[in-house]
Amino acid sequence: MFFDVNEKVDWYIVFGYSQGHHWWRRILKDGFEHCWAIRWDGSSWLVFHPTLGVADVYTLNDLDYHVQTDLPEIVQHTEYTAILYVKLHCDRGRLRVPWIFAPQTCVELIKYLLGIRLFWVNTPYQLYKYLRKKGHGSKKT
Repeated sequence: MFFDVNEKVDWYIVFGYSQGHHWWRRILKDGFEHCWAIRWDGSSWLVFHPTLGVADVYTLNDLDYHVQTDLPEIVQHTEYTAILYVKLHCDRGRLRVPWIFAPQTCVELIKYLLGIRLFWVNTPYQLYKYLRKKGHGSKKT
């Protein structure tokens, strides 16, 4: 098993601008158009970056990234609005959502990564507000 069932999962969730000009940007809050995740696994930085077509998962292999450095230095090449440190317990014994169909957006995949089961959180800004309200993250901007 990858994770201990009782282990708390920790990620940095990065909120920022999306790539390209999509029609749905008009309904999203400026600066909260996209989200992705990054975490230190003890030896390297692991990146989970969901996009419209695929979800990229990779490690940062550059020599500069083999130590746990200040996170904003790693993401400085992107335009981000906020970074939240999230550490929570994922209940691996329950279904994440009781229904089958859900849009496969960056928010939905980050919710899946974190084990969040809220059908009403659909945009990056709603996810940001939820995490801040529940105290799951601390602002890292």
